[in-house]
Amino acid sequence: MSDQGNEQQPQVEVVVKAEGEQPSTSITPPPPLTATQRLKKEAEEQLKLQQARVAELARQEAAELEAATDHSRREYLLQQLERSLADDRCAQITKHMAEMILLEHKITSSLFTNWDDCFVRLERRVDELSAQQSKILDAIQGLSAQLAAAKLITPQLPLLQPKPSPPPSQPPSPPPSHAGSAHSSRSSTPSLKASVKATYAAVTAADRGPKIPAPNKFRGDDPKTDVGDWAAGTRAYLRGFVCAEQTKVATVLGLLEGSALKWATSTSSSLQQSMEDWAFGLGVDRLLQALEDRFADKERARKAADRIACLGQQRYSGTLQALFAEFEQLTSTPGLVMAPDDMLTSFCRAVPEKFVVALYSAGYKDWRSFGRPGNGGQAPYAPPVSCPPEIQQVVDQYADLMQEPFGLPNRPTKHHIELLPGAVPPTGRIYRMSLAELEELRKQLETLTSKGWIRPNTSEFGAPVLFVPKGNDEFRMCIDYRGLNKITRKSTEPLPRIDDLLDMVQGCTVFSKVDLKSGYHQIEMAEEDVYKTSFKTRYGTYEFLVMPFGLCNAPGTFQTEMHRIFRPYLDKFMVVYLDDILVFSKTAREHAEHLALVLQSLRDSHYKINREKSSFGVPSVIYLGHVISGDGLAPEAAKIVAIQEWPPPQTVRDVRSFMGLTSYYRKFVRNFSAVAAPLTNLTKKDTPFLWSLHCQLAFTRLKKALTRAPVLKLPVPTLPFILTTDASQYGIGAVLQQDDGNGLWPVEFMSKKIKTQKL
Repeated sequence: MSDQGNEQQPQVEVVVKAEGEQPSTSITPPPPLTATQRLKKEAEEQLKLQQARVAELARQEAAELEAATDHSRREYLLQQLERSLADDRCAQITKHMAEMILLEHKITSSLFTNWDDCFVRLERRVDELSAQQSKILDAIQGLSAQLAAAKLITPQLPLLQPKPSPPPSQPPSPPPSHAGSAHSSRSSTPSLKASVKATYAAVTAADRGPKIPAPNKFRGDDPKTDVGDWAAGTRAYLRGFVCAEQTKVATVLGLLEGSALKWATSTSSSLQQSMEDWAFGLGVDRLLQALEDRFADKERARKAADRIACLGQQRYSGTLQALFAEFEQLTSTPGLVMAPDDMLTSFCRAVPEKFVVALYSAGYKDWRSFGRPGNGGQAPYAPPVSCPPEIQQVVDQYADLMQEPFGLPNRPTKHHIELLPGAVPPTGRIYRMSLAELEELRKQLETLTSKGWIRPNTSEFGAPVLFVPKGNDEFRMCIDYRGLNKITRKSTEPLPRIDDLLDMVQGCTVFSKVDLKSGYHQIEMAEEDVYKTSFKTRYGTYEFLVMPFGLCNAPGTFQTEMHRIFRPYLDKFMVVYLDDILVFSKTAREHAEHLALVLQSLRDSHYKINREKSSFGVPSVIYLGHVISGDGLAPEAAKIVAIQEWPPPQTVRDVRSFMGLTSYYRKFVRNFSAVAAPLTNLTKKDTPFLWSLHCQLAFTRLKKALTRAPVLKLPVPTLPFILTTDASQYGIGAVLQQDDGNGLWPVEFMSKKIKTQKL
């Protein structure tokens, strides 16, 4: 017991102190109210209550008057709309609009009415269940009393009777205004959700359920939640319940919210049924299937097929287990239509390089058998070597080529910088840099100085230095030699055509790619031109003793040096484009001999290679932005992804950049010129930039065409060629094909945009 009840109320002492007297401690109680005063006070309180009641009634009267006015105005407008439909003087568009408004009003009113009916039916159902529960408890109580009287059982505590639910009060008749119906519908929604939640709570409390966590709520419009995965998880969760089918259906209804709950309500209302009766009639399986049919992603199968094709464009960066798991998920997508051979081809192309040789040699016919050994699905599997033994032996013999290059190379080829007559030495200002860039600058200067590739100087030349992010929190140091290049006499040494290089690998199945380590820095500068390479930094001026990046004639000098070294082998079993060397052969034994000749030439000329960017004895290789294999030629997946993620251009410069990248793969796209015509028109001189609907469609079509680019067959000179041409007033196109015994395969797509007057 609390002591607060025994405490006395504090008393107020009234102290009356006259001048010259001591204070009195006596308490003066207030005088009692007379009968008249009490009556007056009661009358004042009643008056206040009546005034408040009058004010409330006035507000209700104003609201009813406003609702009645709105209703009469709505009825008048509806009559006018009906007259407009029958009036021949009204325009057809006016009639259509009037009909649409009437139909919308009818549908909306029926929806609001259905909500009210559903609310009433739910309340009646709850009352019926409460009455049944009371009868059951009374029967149990009576039976217990009889058994106790017969001394068959020990009297137990009386069963708790459920609190009787209040009698169902009919919802007030909706006011004639439309707003009143809307308010009634909105107010019934929380009651409906509350009743469903109460049912779900009763289910989980009364029945024995699984120990796995309950699935999340399903809204239907959340892009992060897949309805198929949610339905599968819900089925697994409900399988652990030991309860009636209707209880499981109520559980599913309790998990719906947002768009999913609205769909269930509207579907049942259209069938003139309550949501519970409609769902109980379907059952759990059909209800979940209906949810999947309604909220399934129609593009999921297409996205899965595109993802499988994208995986087949390059080697998978993760483990074979991760690749196998992703393929399992993609190939189990509902509605996916894809040939087993296409799946196997994509999986083979995506397999990490160290598994390629062993898995190919096993001769599996489907991708699951192909990938399961490396995934631990069968017998113990030893990871294969990265390349055949004979090729690996050759690579090991030339391990000295993998060392870091340093010092000045002693070679006959040197780079010269010939200035134009009367040229003025260019100078550049020092750019501001962040703390991270300054730290990287110090490291780069120390590294280049320790290798003997740069030295301090005081030249009148001086190019600025800047850094370009690599994307992995690293920076690439670049020297802006644009001023020097303007006054330099240009070299006439051409670079080889990339198409010609790729055509050389026809019929080969084993490839090696050799990348030179800091290739430009492995060529010495001519002593008389060293001072022209000077660059300014915050820490002083330096000059290059080796050929730097950024000089206009550097590619020609480097390509000339590569031709000098590999001239006996060019186009026979190797091609070279700057510092990218490709060796190709038809067999592994033959490839080992070819690779040994190439590596020996590099050793004789004291060149070093980059082991991380090189690959040896592989069935497919990425070279110059293309995937080369025994099947043919395909675009590099990384470049295609970059094209797919390219945002819509905002300027003419953006359009030129996008067209430059896509044009590199134009031979993979049928009628490329016609498709890209709206974009190329934007790049014309004196043409204002206006991104129209035609430009957006061309932009999207190019992306889609490159995503689905076919594998081009490398031309076989001994087989006949078939050329198919086409022309229109906008352009001409052609397809070059060959038949290798398995049907026609495209070799190249060609197209050109022409002016109308040329036809």
